[in-house]
Formats: sequence, C-alpha cells, structure tokens
Amino acid sequence: MKYTEKLARRIEKEDGKIEYQKLIDHICGVSEFSEEFVSKFFLKNSGKILSILHDLGKYSDEFQDRIRGANIRVDHSTAGAIICDDLEKEFKGRGEYVIYKIFKYIIIGHHSGLLNYGTEMDDEGTISSRLNKRDILCDFSDWENEISIDDIKQINFSEEVLGFFKNNFSVQMLIRFLFSSLVDSDRLDAQRFVEGENSIVNSKKLMSLEEMLNVFNDFMKSKRLQESDNPINLIRNEIFNDCINKSRGDRGFYSLCVPTGGGKTLSSLGFALNHAKQNGHDRIIYSLPFTSIIEQNARVYSEIFGEENVLEHHCNFSFSNEIGEDEYSENQLKYKLAIENWDMPLIVTTNVQLFESMYSNKPSSARKLHNIYNSIIILDEAQVIPNEYLKPCIKALEELVRNYSCTVLFCTATQPEFKKNGLIENFDVVEIIDDTYKLFDDLKRVSGKFIGKKSVEDICNEMNSHKQVLTIVNTKKHAKEIFENLGESEGNFHLSTNMYPNHRKEVIKIIRERLKNGEECRVVSTQLIEAGVDVDFPVVFRSIAGIDSIVQAAGRCNREGKQKNSTVYVFKPEEESHLGLGYLKLTSQIGEGIIDDFEDFLSIDAISKYFFELFIDTDHRQDKHKILKMINKHKKLEINYDFREINDEFRFIENLGAQVIVPINEGEKFLNILKYSNRGVKSVLRKLSGCSINIPNYILRELLRDGCVEQFSDDIFILKNIGMYDLKIGFDKDNLKNYEYII
Repeated sequence: MKYTEKLARRIEKEDGKIEYQKLIDHICGVSEFSEEFVSKFFLKNSGKILSILHDLGKYSDEFQDRIRGANIRVDHSTAGAIICDDLEKEFKGRGEYVIYKIFKYIIIGHHSGLLNYGTEMDDEGTISSRLNKRDILCDFSDWENEISIDDIKQINFSEEVLGFFKNNFSVQMLIRFLFSSLVDSDRLDAQRFVEGENSIVNSKKLMSLEEMLNVFNDFMKSKRLQESDNPINLIRNEIFNDCINKSRGDRGFYSLCVPTGGGKTLSSLGFALNHAKQNGHDRIIYSLPFTSIIEQNARVYSEIFGEENVLEHHCNFSFSNEIGEDEYSENQLKYKLAIENWDMPLIVTTNVQLFESMYSNKPSSARKLHNIYNSIIILDEAQVIPNEYLKPCIKALEELVRNYSCTVLFCTATQPEFKKNGLIENFDVVEIIDDTYKLFDDLKRVSGKFIGKKSVEDICNEMNSHKQVLTIVNTKKHAKEIFENLGESEGNFHLSTNMYPNHRKEVIKIIRERLKNGEECRVVSTQLIEAGVDVDFPVVFRSIAGIDSIVQAAGRCNREGKQKNSTVYVFKPEEESHLGLGYLKLTSQIGEGIIDDFEDFLSIDAISKYFFELFIDTDHRQDKHKILKMINKHKKLEINYDFREINDEFRFIENLGAQVIVPINEGEKFLNILKYSNRGVKSVLRKLSGCSINIPNYILRELLRDGCVEQFSDDIFILKNIGMYDLKIGFDKDNLKNYEYII
C-alpha cells in the first residue's frame, strides 16, 4: 500500500492510544543531536549527512506496512548505505569518495553493529554482501519526496574529515566516534518520543566541572580543618599541592605515582578538576580495573557532589541481539534506550567499560564513546591493564589525546613506566611527583616477609592467632575454602565478587566499624580489596602474586601509621590451582623471582625490575590477540577493517557472562519498579547494577535450564533460587536448598 505520510515508529500509551512519529521528524531529531555531538570534534556536516541517510529504508512501503502492524521484517539500514555507495562512485578521485565509504559502515551498523567490509564475493555478514542485495531491497525511492540528493551533494565535509586520515588507527577510530554519535542520537530521539513532553532527555540539571571545583575546594578546606597534623596527613597535603601545581599544564599524559595510603583518590580528583578549568574539559572519567573496587570512589565523590552528578557504571545491562527498535517489544525498547551514554560530568567506571567501548562493534557498548571526547581520564591502578592488551590500550589512549582533546592521568602506587618501557611513543609523560624515592621512604610503614608454602589449614591457624587480620588470595575458590575452615565467629568475614556490590558495601562498612572499635575482625578476600578500599589492618597475609599486587596488599596494612612498622606476610599456596590461571599465574611466577632477588621486595627498585620482567617479549605479550595487526592489515585508503574480529578478540575478561539481579532488599524493590514503570528506567538500571552479580555463560546456561535463573528481558536475568545466595559468601551454585527457595 502507498502511504502519503511516512512514519518512523509507533508506541502504545498507557491509556491505550497509539501514537506515531513522522519519519522526517525523526530524521530532523537525530540530526539535531548528532550535529551537536560531532561538532565538538569539528565534524558537524558529517553528522548531518549520517542523520539524513541512516533510516532511508523506512521510506519503503513494506516498512510502512510493518509500522502499521504487518508482521514482517524489513531491512531499513542498507538503503542509506546504497546511496553512499553511489555517491562514493560519483565522487571517485575526490576527497569525498573515501568518506562515503566510511559512512557505509556507520549507517548499516547503527542497529546491528559495525560489520567487516568484506569483498564482492561475500554472501552475508559484511558491508559488501548487504550492498550486493540492492536489486532485491524494498523500493525506498519515496525518500526523494522529502529530502534532496542535490542538497546532500552540496554539503562540504571533506576538509573536516580528511585531517583524521593519518594512519589506519586514526581512520578506524574516526569511524567508531561517528558511529557512537549516530547511535546515541538515534536512541535519544527515540527516548524523547517514547517519553513524550515529560521526557528527561535534555532536561537534567547537572553541575558543570567548574561548579564541582568550587564544591570540592570547600570540601577540602573543611576536611583539613578536621584532620590532625600527623606526619602522614602532612605528606598527603604535599601530594595534593603537587597535583594542583601540575594541573596547570596543557592536555597530554600525566603520571601520579604515590604509595598506597597517600590520598590518591582526592589528589587525582583535585588535579582533574583544576586541569579541566585550565583546559576547558567537559567531564572526568575515573577508571578502575575491577567492578568490585569502584564503589568506594563513587561513594566518596557522591558524598561531595551528590549522587545525581556522579555515574557509578559497574556494567551494561546490554543487548546481545542488536536489532532495530521497531522490532523490540515495548519492554525491550525501554531497556535498550536506557543503556548508558556517559552523559554525566563525573563517571566512575571500569577498564572493561572504558576500553571495550573503543574496540567493540556493538551499538550498546559504543554508544558512550563520543562522550569521551574532551575528557580527563584517570586510570587508577594503571598497572592492572591486562598485559596481553596493553599495546592496543595505550594506542587508543594516544589517539584520544592526539585527536579527541583528552588528558590521561596514570595513577598508581606501582607505576609501570609506560614511557620508559617504550609503550608511549609520541608523547612525553609529565611526572607529578618529582622525587618518588623520597616519597616512598617517607610513607614506608610496612615490610614484606616471605613465609614459604602454606596450606589452607596453616593460614587459618595464622589468622586465628591474630585479633585483627586480613588475608588476600588470588581465586574465589581459595577465599571460600579458607573462610569455611576459619571457624564460626561474628568477627569473621568473606569478600569476593560472588557478593553483589551493595552487599560488599555493607560488609566493608561493618569491617571498618569493628577495626575502629578494636573488635575481632578476620577477613578473607580476593584481590578486590587491594585497590580503592580504605581499610587498615595491623597484619596482612598475601598469597604469592605480582609485586604490584603485593604492594597493594601492603597498603591495607598500618595505613594510618599507628604502628612503627608492620608486616605483610607473603605465602605460596600448597595447592597450585590456588595461584590462578593465565595472567595471574604468570605474574605470580615473576613475583616469586623478584622476592628471591630482593631483600626489600616492596622497594621502588624491586617494582621497576618486576615490570621490566613483565614487559619482556612485548609483541607476544602486549598485543597477544593481534588487535593492532588486524587494524593495519589493509592499506589506509582501502578503508577495510575487520570490526567483528577485533570485537571478538578484544575481551578483557574471557567469558564475561551476564549480570544476574539478586532480588534481596534493594534488589527486590528496584526490580519491582523496573517491571511496572516505563519512566526513569536508566536510573533504576543504575541502581540494579549494585544488586547484581556476574555469572559466566556456561554456569548461566545450567541455571536457566534448571529454573534457578529467569530471563527477564534479553540480557537481564533474575536469580530465582535465593538459596544459592549465601549471606556470608554470596552466590554459591553448589549451595542448593531445594526449590522451596525459588521465588
């Protein structure tokens, strides 16, 4: 059927009425957002063209039938790419032709994800295979009744784009930024229409970074008035002042190497806020290596600035099946539109979220990438970037500094010296602390001692001989075994990522209170406690690990310098599997060698030697999955990239699995809101991330099969067998208590 009015989408309101969005209104709405986003990196006209062309397939009669209720599937994203293909051929020999090839990736992928370009011989799954189907594609020629092809040809965008054509890495990153901008613009316009006149899109009143700086300065003044002038606080103040002084520099790479307990969390934020004022940055992204350790930083920042100005981004409730929004149910669409786009002034997140957004081909992961532009990125515990991905990560950071107006601050107690080891090639790294050796000597409060091989029983006996003690191990299995053999006591605690974040917060709060009050407190933890968790134990035991991890463990011991000197005891587990696998095992082996060679294995020299050993054989270890080789496989102007393979190979954590909501206390409350409300979904999902655990796919499949987990919506799952969640150790799939606990 022919339709005079072309529609983009339909929704059913709560009163049962059907509302439609005109297609031309959607295109204009997307263009409004997209031009704003990409004009930040001087690509306004590119954003305009992508917005105009991205949904041309919706002009077909078949799509219009579908939007009015016909049960058919329609490819609506290939049409715009076909127009780009025609324009590429027409402009052959001029600067525009390669840019239209770039646009094909973005338009075809804006729902399904960035595809490989492929060859004309491909049948499916590539850009080329989609273009080969032009003769059987639904007729979408009605688009010319509302949009002029001549107007498109008149848009001059070659000069704004060609500056990015310096090398393959820059070109593929340009594609990713434009892709991110279009995806976010498309979703935001959809959200604005779905939510109607009360839409929260563009209605949020957030602090600017300059306002946050004023609040922060007041907070620091008040904090200093309340602190005693003990030697450690005086050193922390010196570190803070050094950060403020160095913040006056230009955009680029900076390094803050401070021993644990030196106040990095606030000092690095002070640097970032002042540096933002100096250079006009839009947001601060504080990135940590694990989901489990971002909670304390987010809590500190939320107390200063208010929760509404701080995004604590643990995870994406993302969508593995990326399809068009017209093919989602109403419930699926509301979750899809809530996926994070980092539209906040201060983000506290994980390295997985940060780096996978730069290498993922999925719209849900890439959506936030354009908002990294003009940001300050604080990489806390930078040494924990997985060694096998180190080169691609550093390369991405260099690109952000070079072309996207970012500053990067490496912040750690064990700086791996990326510049000295040849990983940062084209930039200087400004050291914030001039005399690191002196600072480490001034803050030295702990010695290290190796005590040989120890069984689970040995460690339990050692722990029970102390009133307050912390033991840190490499695996969740080892932590569970020690805790279960430690004995029954209200002062015994377990910490691991088998516990959902809000549960861990509550346990850590109790631990701090017991330490403060001098009560019995024996804690067994995985390495989640080593960074970002301020606790102070008189004695620490650490399973053999990389020297950087042992130094972090030492930072949980005598943190406030209340004792003249304390000891972190390093032991080797009797059972080899407790060392961990892969990278954990490698770093443990290197760490053991350093312990043999250095009497003081916590010294700067020992740390430097450790990283030197870790960085040997760089090509094999630091780009193990050949990410950079894949990017550079073809000549620059061929614009031929294997986005799917890069996505599949760039996995910080193998078998990430899925987030499973634990419906206990807050989890149950927010889950009910999610089920029965269409508004504020993003806010609810943010809160539910604190009530969720990550379960590997192979275990998830078993739990779904047995009815222990329910699939709520696409990648959102609910734990139904509450008996599998122990209030002391968290999720335990072996802890089956029959089906009376299934809810």
